[in-house]
Parts: sequence; structure tokens; C-alpha cells
Amino acid sequence: MNLVEVVDLIEGFRPNPLRSQDGALHADHLDSWVRSAAAFGILPKPAPELLPGFRLSGSRLEADPDTAELTLQLILHEARYHASAENIGPAAVLRALTIRLIEAGGLPPSQLGERTDEELLVLLRQHASTAEETARLLYRPHELRVAWAEGDAPSHAYRHKLSKLYLAVPRISNGQEAESLPSYPLIAEVERLIGEYLVFWEEEER
Repeated sequence: MNLVEVVDLIEGFRPNPLRSQDGALHADHLDSWVRSAAAFGILPKPAPELLPGFRLSGSRLEADPDTAELTLQLILHEARYHASAENIGPAAVLRALTIRLIEAGGLPPSQLGERTDEELLVLLRQHASTAEETARLLYRPHELRVAWAEGDAPSHAYRHKLSKLYLAVPRISNGQEAESLPSYPLIAEVERLIGEYLVFWEEEER
């Protein structure tokens, strides 16, 4: 494969099994969902045993019905996590603390992309404007509360907008429609988690 062909694949001028524009599962995201499920301890079989359930049909990734259903369950699990209070709460606070650190002169914006997660946390823990809340985030994150934006919350609560969840649908190799998968109806339920949230600390509740 030459350079022009590679660029055409990246730009979408050629069908690419690593990318799709039709909302179907593609190989790049499959790797992400499998790794995530393994990290959460919910992958029911080793990844090498999952792969034989997939095949390439031209440039499209397809799965047998059982593998497609299992994959969809993994996709839904990760989406629920991204929409959970356990993820939204710390993410919103960390974003707000980083902005506060930059505005206080503790980190030039041009250097943000150069910092590792650990380096950023060191700066947040050392700066006077962010140290106390960073320590609370690290050691008492269970005191965070998350509510829908239209709900009751302190006026200075942090806002978090969840604008998208990756809910690709696996293609089924035997010609069945994705709608036939048992977990397919749950997609609509998870999509309702998209929206704007408010994040605040426990004692601020009212």
C-alpha cells in the first residue's frame, strides 16, 4: 500500500475497516471497548477468544449473532459509565480546577498539552487556588453530587455537558438486522442520559 492509498483511507476517500461513517461498529472502536471491559473486569472471555467471532466483509467488520450481542453489551456498559456520577463528577471538577489554575497563573495554557496527568495533579495540589479542592477530589470524591442541569443545585455548581455517547451497532454476519439483538432496545434508554449535568460538593446540597 502506498502513501496515497493510506491518506485516502484516513481521509475517508476509500472504505476503511478502521473507520465508518454510518454509525456501525468499526475495528478501531472495538479495540477500545474490549480493553475497557477487561479493565472493568466484565470481559467474559479473553480477547483472543472474542476475535474469531468477527470477520471482514469487504471493508466492513461483521460478527456472528452471539459475538454481536456480547459486543453491544460492552458498548452499553462503557456508555453508562461515561454517563455515571462516578465519571461526570470528577471530570467536571478536574476541568474546573485546571481552568482555575490557568487563570491564576499557575500553568501557561501553551504548556497544558505537554503535561502528563501526574504532572498536572502535582501543580493542582501545590497551587494555593486549587490545593484544597484537589485534595478533596483525590481523597473524598464520594462527597460529590451530580444532578440534571434543570434540577435543584447550588448556583455555583460546576456544569458538565455530555453531548455524545459512542453507541455503534455491530453488524451481523448472517444477514440479521441489528434490531434483532436482545440488547438493542437498551440503546434508546442509554441515549436519554445525554444532556447537561450539575456537579457540586455534598455540603452544598439544599
